[in-house]
Amino acid sequence: MVEKIIDRALTSLRANMVEINREQWLKDAEECEKAGSIATCQAIIRAVIGVGVEDEDRKHTWMDDADSFSADGVHECARAVFAHALTVFPSKKSVWLRAAHFERAHGTRETLETLLQKAVAHCPKAEVLWLMGAKSKWLAEDIPAARSILSLAFQANPNSEDIWLAAVKLESENMEYERARRLLMKARSSAPTARVWMKSAKLEWQLGDIDKGLELLNEAVTVYDDYPKLWMMLGQIREQAGQMDQAREAFGHGVKKCPHAIPLWNLMARLEVRSGHIIKARAILEKARLKNPQCPELWLEAVRVEIQGGLKDIANNLMAKAMQDCPGSGILWAEAIFMEARPQRKTKSVDALKRCEHDANVLLAVSKLFWTERKLQKATHSSLHVTMPPCLPACLAGCRASRLSGLLAGCRACWLSGWLPDRLPVGLASQLSGCFAGWLPGCLAGCQAAWLAVGLPAYLALLYPPTYSKLSIVKKKITNLFLHVCKSFFNAHCSKCNYSEYSSYQELNEFID
Repeated sequence: MVEKIIDRALTSLRANMVEINREQWLKDAEECEKAGSIATCQAIIRAVIGVGVEDEDRKHTWMDDADSFSADGVHECARAVFAHALTVFPSKKSVWLRAAHFERAHGTRETLETLLQKAVAHCPKAEVLWLMGAKSKWLAEDIPAARSILSLAFQANPNSEDIWLAAVKLESENMEYERARRLLMKARSSAPTARVWMKSAKLEWQLGDIDKGLELLNEAVTVYDDYPKLWMMLGQIREQAGQMDQAREAFGHGVKKCPHAIPLWNLMARLEVRSGHIIKARAILEKARLKNPQCPELWLEAVRVEIQGGLKDIANNLMAKAMQDCPGSGILWAEAIFMEARPQRKTKSVDALKRCEHDANVLLAVSKLFWTERKLQKATHSSLHVTMPPCLPACLAGCRASRLSGLLAGCRACWLSGWLPDRLPVGLASQLSGCFAGWLPGCLAGCQAAWLAVGLPAYLALLYPPTYSKLSIVKKKITNLFLHVCKSFFNAHCSKCNYSEYSSYQELNEFID
């Protein structure tokens, strides 16, 4: 009925030569949603969404409209725009993806899964849509449904590397290792890629079958000798097995085949450092810089090699050359700040901010500088810039550096471990579980979980140099409460990743217990 009334109103206005102002009608739809008239706002959008829009501009204009509605908090209007766009462009993968991301952010799991079921029916070759559906089921702990979705995805995309590896990940993270092995064996025969071979060797390595891992890697590097991760893993496994000469040989072959793989050069140099051959490591890094000029990662590694060898003067000279070669590198400026004597660090940090104002590494280094000097208010003011749950002060809002670079997301845990013991009022301790439940799971996703296990004890030791045991009774209780919360999140969110096999998890257990 509402839709008929809107259509008749627009027909009457056109018959009386009244211009239809699309923007005004869309604003009226927003007002209707805010007033609780959902059916009316959806009817208005369906009626006027195409008014004054050229056919070739429809997709772009409608996506902009949906983004605008979403930013204004009128999600039903945005949902109506996506629904109309999908009826016009049912085979456009990008539109389905935008709608799926919207539902994941603002809808429920049921609405997301319903949308993805329609999406894969219209775009069966869109692997990412299948993977999103399987992940949604997995996060809901419906493993059989996730397997069913991936089996249908195999039928639509029989040789897809991403789907094969997603199935392997599903099985391995649910500790179905034999299933994962069988899947990888089939993948190596039906969809052989360097990544599939790498994942196969990595699984065997993690399960402790080093001989099988070496066998897979030796076979893989003969076919995919230009894939640097294979050479990295081969060298690391041989080093773990105590085969130092073979590890050097693997890294040597790797840098010949992949001369621009910076991590491979760094691993080769670190092997020599651990063997006590600083001169060899220095020569390796000099050769790497010749093949990869103006590479800040190589300069940084060379500086750290000299510092580890106790040659601070040489490290300072190298840093000066590095700053001349890469004057805008944030990682070099961040390292340079803490290479200075304490009185000069503030001046160096000012220079770093002038050169790299928006670099995540520099922002984190400056914040840590304030932190180590116990200027916690300045540290939080200069580095925190995101909204957090209302039960904690704004300075626990997440790290600006983390916002600038996903690679530095672990710095949130760094801040929490340092800020909580010193600043959190005892009265807020009972609210920890509620606020962390909405925020920490994202921080604990993937490898960042392992960061917490290692980072918390390390940073607590940094904050309180004498001994952890010398904290006051109140600080001890709050700190232990926070660590128990972290441990519970490990059990709830990371047990599927089998982090309990890693020593960092055991260290966290020992640290708490």
